[in-house]
Amino acid sequence: VSPVPVAFAMAARVMFVMNTLLRGTNASFTSTGKTSSACGVNALGLGSLAFPRAFWTSLVFMGSVGSATLAVASSSSSSSSYDSSFATTPSSPIRCEASAPAAVAPSAEHQNSAAGRLRKWREKNWEQNNTAWHKQAVNGALGKYAHQLLVAPRDGTKAKEIYDAQGGHVVLFPLSGKTLDIVYAATRKEVASVVGVEGVRLAVKEFAREHPSLDLRETKTTPGGGLLGRFLPAIFKDEATATETWEGGRVTILRADWFDATLSDAKATAVFDRGALVAIHPSLRESYVSQLETAVVPGARVLIVGIERQGSASGVAMGPPFHTTVDDIAALFSSERWSAPILLETKGMDDGGPLPERFAKAGLTAVNEQIVLVERK
Repeated sequence: VSPVPVAFAMAARVMFVMNTLLRGTNASFTSTGKTSSACGVNALGLGSLAFPRAFWTSLVFMGSVGSATLAVASSSSSSSSYDSSFATTPSSPIRCEASAPAAVAPSAEHQNSAAGRLRKWREKNWEQNNTAWHKQAVNGALGKYAHQLLVAPRDGTKAKEIYDAQGGHVVLFPLSGKTLDIVYAATRKEVASVVGVEGVRLAVKEFAREHPSLDLRETKTTPGGGLLGRFLPAIFKDEATATETWEGGRVTILRADWFDATLSDAKATAVFDRGALVAIHPSLRESYVSQLETAVVPGARVLIVGIERQGSASGVAMGPPFHTTVDDIAALFSSERWSAPILLETKGMDDGGPLPERFAKAGLTAVNEQIVLVERK
């Protein structure tokens, strides 16, 4: 038997294992620790690659020409963890137990995975130009309450230290899309820099194209896809774990999944959340706030635009945007690390415009915005 095919198969097997072990750990925004070391390849996200199953199968098949035993051993050692997980969530950060093939409709668990979240927003919204939440003007709440959000931080806080050192605030926009609020904040004299975090690359590219004066350029890219994604990004790039940094002037956009990114380097002293907390599924809200806590420093202020729905129970429960009142916000920010939320205003959605038809059809009688201010202790 020729040693060449045997060596080829052995090399393929080693590459498979190495990529499995290193998958999901190479992004510039590292994981927040929600993976399980006891899980198989699916937990590390190998299934989210475009065509890994066929690729690895072909390698082992070619190697088996010289060593059928090696091919059989390779197949039997991986089939229980790989094949069963291939049909389920591609890159779930929490669960990875084997199960029956998934139904045609994506499961809630899949939708809450990084790959599911980003794919949904990209394919159903950004690629279809279905972005009704995006406004062609600066949000009224930011314009009206900027003086309270961007006031100089309290003396003795980390926020005040950064504010003095930078010559102004570091303002964070979670799930920023291509909002004009970023441009507005960057022109304010109280602001030193602006950071947006957005998971969909198309949204970032459109924002850069629509605001050429910012001269936003992609300055850093981590392709995702594990070890092979690092060296062969054209083949193994995985958008769910890939990250990019775009910079221009006083604006930085981090293209990354909010829940999987490491945000401690942001050191934000102010945050404007219009369309982030209300857009995510309520089951993810605590995780969202935990991430926010890592992104801001003590003394930072957060201005949140919540949504209050009135009408039928089914209409109130629908979303996004999800029903998120000042009481919900108070429950989420109830730890000793946050001050009690302050309700600044309750007003009609979109500055009092007519109720959108889809809300009326759902049995809603009113949809209000609740402007809430909270401070990191």
